[in-house]
Amino acid sequence: MDLNDMGQLHAFLIRYRCIESRPRSRNLRRNESELASILIESGTEGLEQMNRFLAAQGLDLIEFTDTDMPGITTGGRVWVLARSLEAAPPAYFSIEQVMGRMKLRDDSREVAAVWYLHIWLIHLALLYSHKGRAVSAVSGYLDSAFEKETLIQCVRDHIERVRGVGLETGAEQRVYQILTDERGTDIPKRVRMFLGLMVDSGLLSRADSGVYEQTLLGAVEIRQNFSRTLQHILPDEDALSNIVNLSAPVAEKGEEEEAGMKETE
Repeated sequence: MDLNDMGQLHAFLIRYRCIESRPRSRNLRRNESELASILIESGTEGLEQMNRFLAAQGLDLIEFTDTDMPGITTGGRVWVLARSLEAAPPAYFSIEQVMGRMKLRDDSREVAAVWYLHIWLIHLALLYSHKGRAVSAVSGYLDSAFEKETLIQCVRDHIERVRGVGLETGAEQRVYQILTDERGTDIPKRVRMFLGLMVDSGLLSRADSGVYEQTLLGAVEIRQNFSRTLQHILPDEDALSNIVNLSAPVAEKGEEEEAGMKETE
């Protein structure tokens, strides 16, 4: 694998975070087939070479085949770009980008962070605890579908529980205020922004109208980075502790360029 191949692979992976030799539920993206061939022909040595290149950026390229992961097309291979366990994520996975996508009206960064983390935890409940699934169960991504309206209702129910907790029983005042100050139409908007961010990040996919599924990348990220993800989203340990405790009752987008056509989500 030469430097030109590595550069092309890097650019594609940073944009999509996944390469599939035979995609199961979408068309091949532009250059995806060629890049998959480079990885296949390079073999184990080429994958190790690419991972040495990615290691300095806090990233890890993980390969799966149809024999070791369900849901992969027969004879196909999938490579996902996950954050490394040993290093901090790169700048383009920054908190600021997440917060920028989650702001509603003139939200502060704090408000956007609180809403993102609460919706993130509730969506994890739909993917894992509601299905009796462990965070290490990567293959469970095949049985992870939920409807947007279900997530919206779960968030509404959560806010009502927060109101029921009240400041008198120990809820953190600022977090309580942020969540209970929502307007009647805010929750659907915030859920829509959250889902758009997750789809654009490659962690969820939209299967049908209003139905979302976890991707293989999303399942790998949770397995490897669940505890660190909490710290990455809101580094203030005291504020994070309050948010997690309060959550206890609830166990630049670009169009994808397809090979000769645009894929509609």
